Amino acid sequence: MMQSIRTPIIPCHAQRIGVADDLDLKAICVYTAIGFFLGDDTFFKSMKTLKPAHDYVLDGNKIISSKSY
Repeated sequence: MMQSIRTPIIPCHAQRIGVADDLDLKAICVYTAIGFFLGDDTFFKSMKTLKPAHDYVLDGNKIISSKSY
């Protein structure tokens, strides 16, 4: 089932898509080194943060496409 989502330019809270399964050790190393995640990284490999000011097309818990507006 395809779904479209538009994230606001200034979000009130982070929106995440995916499931919490395997730890993303590379992203965790970056987080501990600089104190925040880069891009759409999270603690988990299959969970991503939706970026602000983007239109997303989702298929369940998977991002099909994203485009900034």
